[in-house]
Amino acid sequence: SRVEERVRGARRLGRLRARRGRAALRRAVFDPSPDVRRVAVGSLGMLRDRRSIESVARALRDGDYAVRLAAARALGAIGSNAARDALLPVLEDPSLPVRTAGALSLERLGVGRPEQVVWRTRERRRRLLDQLETGAVPLRRQAALLLAEAAEGDPPIGPALLVRLDDSDPDVAAAAARAIGWSGVLE
Repeated sequence: SRVEERVRGARRLGRLRARRGRAALRRAVFDPSPDVRRVAVGSLGMLRDRRSIESVARALRDGDYAVRLAAARALGAIGSNAARDALLPVLEDPSLPVRTAGALSLERLGVGRPEQVVWRTRERRRRLLDQLETGAVPLRRQAALLLAEAAEGDPPIGPALLVRLDDSDPDVAAAAARAIGWSGVLE
């Protein structure tokens, strides 16, 4: 199909590392197909072209989470203060994988450990506590671990983690136990 051809073209342009291909990749960030946008953004990240930061940063607002995820990773690979500034709002993205990729990219850019970066916003903390209480199993597990790593010695998260020790899913209960042990919130 035409979409598959455009996806292959974006991949090839990323591998070629030719200057002329970068402009085409920047245009492909606005392609109607999310697959093409995702591959174009990923290719721009592999090329580490600082002139692409603006195009990649726009992809952080894409309606498709996979495109936003690729953009968060690409900005971490590209580097620079502009990439760092573009990544900060990603910590409020509705998708946990996108937020995590943004935090990891910020760490790569020297902003701090991902858990510290994520914890810096009160809204993020509230969302993690909500996910710990009501999220699906993988979200509860991830929330327990992120809360523990981000809030060492923070007593208010202790009760939320204690409740998860009795979680219906044994992996969530185990994650909560690890989180309590790591964080020292109940000491």
